[in-house]
Amino acid sequence: MRITARRRARLVAVALVLLSMAGIAPVAAAPGDFTPGVSTVAGGRAVPPHHVAFDAQGRGWFTALARRVAPGSVADRQCSTTNAQRTDGYGCGRVGRFAAGQVTYSSHPDMDEPFAVVPHIGGVFVSDRSENVIWRVTPAGGVRVWVKLYANRALIPTELLAVGQRIWFVASDWNSRTDPNATVARQRQTGRIGWFDPRNPGVVRSWRVSNLRRLSGLSLDASGRLWFAAAGVNGAQSGFGRLDPRVANPGATLRTYTRAQLGASNISSPVRLERGADNRLWFINNGSSTIGRFAPANPVGTITSFGANTGGGDLYDLIRGPDGAIWFTESTEDRLGRISTTGEMNAALPTVPFDQPWGIARRGNRLYVAAASSSAIPSFEP
Repeated sequence: MRITARRRARLVAVALVLLSMAGIAPVAAAPGDFTPGVSTVAGGRAVPPHHVAFDAQGRGWFTALARRVAPGSVADRQCSTTNAQRTDGYGCGRVGRFAAGQVTYSSHPDMDEPFAVVPHIGGVFVSDRSENVIWRVTPAGGVRVWVKLYANRALIPTELLAVGQRIWFVASDWNSRTDPNATVARQRQTGRIGWFDPRNPGVVRSWRVSNLRRLSGLSLDASGRLWFAAAGVNGAQSGFGRLDPRVANPGATLRTYTRAQLGASNISSPVRLERGADNRLWFINNGSSTIGRFAPANPVGTITSFGANTGGGDLYDLIRGPDGAIWFTESTEDRLGRISTTGEMNAALPTVPFDQPWGIARRGNRLYVAAASSSAIPSFEP
C-alpha cells in the first residue's frame, strides 16, 4: 500500500508524541533539537490546540476546539446554554495550560470557539470567535466572562495584544442583532479596534473602522504605533490600519490604508502581523498563500510579497524567531516555513513533520507549534 507524504508525516508525528509520553528521549533534528512536547489528548479524546502563549512564570497556555458535535444534537445543547444551534459543528471549547509536562484544562458551557490567548494580570485572556465575549482564565482554573462586546449586536473578537496595562483587540461586526451561530450566511462586516482593562471587568472602549472588513492581526511598530490587518471580502475593503495607543484618545489618531490607496495588487486578504528584525511589518496574504511586508513609516509603495512555495497550501500564523527570521505555519502542508529579512525562503527548516500546524509561539530560543491533528505542542530550537 502506498503511503503519501502527508500520511507519513502524520504517522511520524504521532509516533514522536507516543515516545515522549513513554519517557523516551526526544529525537535530534536539524537545525536544533526537536522535542515532541506535550500531548493535548484528554481522557482519550483528541483536543486540537489552536494558539499558544507563555506567561511570565513560564507556564504554557493554549486554546483548543475540543470536539465536533452535530448541530442541534444533545451534545450541542449540552455544550452551550445560550446558542440555539451551532452551524460550524464545533462546541465545548477549552483553554489548556502546561508546565513540567503536566496539562490541565479549563472550560465553560458557553465557551465555544476560543481563539487568541494573551497572558496578563490575573491569568490569561481569551477571545471567543463564536461569541461576543472575552474570557479570563486564572492559573487555578477559574473561568469567567471578562468583557461582553455590545450585548445588543454580534461583535466577534479575534486577535488580542497586551500593550502596557491594557489589552487591545480587533473585532468584526456580523451586522446582526441575532445570535451569529443561528445565522446560516455569516458575513463579517466593518469592525472595531479597542482595548479593555485586565484589572476591571467590563471596562472597554473601541472605535469603528468604517472602510475595512474582517479585521485580523495586531502588532506594534518600532515607534510604538499599533497596527492591524484587514482581510476584506474578495479583495475589497482589505488593507491595514493604525493608531497610537499611548494618547488619551487613540481613536483620533486612527488611520487606514485600503488596498486601492496602497496601490498594491499583491495584497490578497492580509491576516496576522509581526514586526521583523528589519522593523518592517510582516503579514500573511491569506488569499494567495504568500508572505508580505511593508515599511510602517509609509506603507504606500513599500509592500513586497514573497512566494511561500506551498503549492496552494494554507498559511496560518507567523512569528519572529530567535534567529531573526520570520517563521510561519503551513497548515495544509504539515510543515513550517522560514523567510529571512533578505527574502531567502524556506532555509534551515526542521527535518521533522508537524501535523496540521496552526499557531506558533516563542519562548526564549525555542519555537512551539500547535499541531492540531496530532493533538500535541512540539517545539524546536532554530
